[in-house]
Amino acid sequence: MRNSIYLRYNLAHYLYTLFNEASTKGTPIMRAMWLEFPKDTEMPAIENQFMFGSDILVSPKVGEPADIIDPETGDWTVNLALPASTGWYNYNDKSLVASPYPASMQVADDQIAMFIREGAILPILDFNFDRLSLTAAIDDPLKLQIFPDW
Repeated sequence: MRNSIYLRYNLAHYLYTLFNEASTKGTPIMRAMWLEFPKDTEMPAIENQFMFGSDILVSPKVGEPADIIDPETGDWTVNLALPASTGWYNYNDKSLVASPYPASMQVADDQIAMFIREGAILPILDFNFDRLSLTAAIDDPLKLQIFPDW
């Protein structure tokens, strides 16, 4: 739970930008895969993952085809499809992922299967957990995580 709270506050500036885009252009914040990749013929069939804005791909650990593989550690196997039209970075370890299509990966219980599109720049708030709100962190430093397009 702590990891998801940390992630939510870290991406507050990205989320703010998505809400601004949604209110001015009508673009949804959570998007079906076919909306971001209309030329990819495999995307309309994918129902177990979504795009969070245009740069973050999320594959949740709920229902099929996610399976818990180790009840003691809580590790999960998550099947996902990475669109081949762009490269992807694993958000958990920042490694560049080749685009096998489809792919599967193991995800720890406290992690989220998230991938960042090559070329994305994410504004990250360096949030400290002793803060009670985001307004208390207004003067905290903002970092930019850059995911280069090789």
